[in-house]
Amino acid sequence: MNHSKMINSEQIPELVLEQYILGELSQAKLIEVQQALLNSESLRARVAKIRRSNENFSLPLRQTIDLASEPYSTHSPSNWENFFSNRNISLALISCLIVIFLSPMLTLENTSLHQDISQESYDIRLKGIQPQIKIYRQVGNNIDQVLHDEMVGHFEKIQLGYISGGKKYGVVFSLDGRGEVTLHYPEKESASTVLDKSGEHSLAYAYELDDAPLYERFFFITSDEPISVEKILRRGKALATEGVEVAKSGDLFLGEAVDQISVLLNKEPNQ
Repeated sequence: MNHSKMINSEQIPELVLEQYILGELSQAKLIEVQQALLNSESLRARVAKIRRSNENFSLPLRQTIDLASEPYSTHSPSNWENFFSNRNISLALISCLIVIFLSPMLTLENTSLHQDISQESYDIRLKGIQPQIKIYRQVGNNIDQVLHDEMVGHFEKIQLGYISGGKKYGVVFSLDGRGEVTLHYPEKESASTVLDKSGEHSLAYAYELDDAPLYERFFFITSDEPISVEKILRRGKALATEGVEVAKSGDLFLGEAVDQISVLLNKEPNQ
């Protein structure tokens, strides 16, 4: 399987890319963005840049605490300090501050109840999402999702993606009719297996299927604990030695702490 980098020819607004990352696009718009990503290396780079920006947006808590706890320097009283030292003025100011800060608390009980209900609903939705692997292929000027057990041709160009389903770690690899195992995520065995949790995540590269016969089976292995890429690939190679039928439907036997799903693509006969 060969990596295929394409030249960007699309100008999709940043807002649309943000919605794509957050999983907020309609199915039709999602397909349009997937098609653009399939053909554009620079667009994939823009998506990766937005993801990094989102991850680095928040100021670290430790830094915030350090800033807040910075000791005051010693100096002579200023005019403002003299102003606040006046007892009558200070009492009036304190009274105003109490009114300002107490007013929002009057509605806190109802607000917190609403937030608790919203958070509970969000948690229920999150728990209902299962890990998924997504496969798209270009057909003419369109892009279609390829489903389990569908037929694909040799040298077709595809784009892989995944939905983490709340899992922290994952590996994507494929097994073909020659018994060859190809790692897709992470890009190398020594790289991090941490998954992106923001909606559907496309891998950084488009792929071109080679001329391996019979089938191409894509696996998505997920876990809440760190997982060994080397171990998973070794199990994949062992599965390939069990014969075609077992390799097309067999289990990797990775243990109860690890989940696995796969999508089987059947290859068209050689002409």
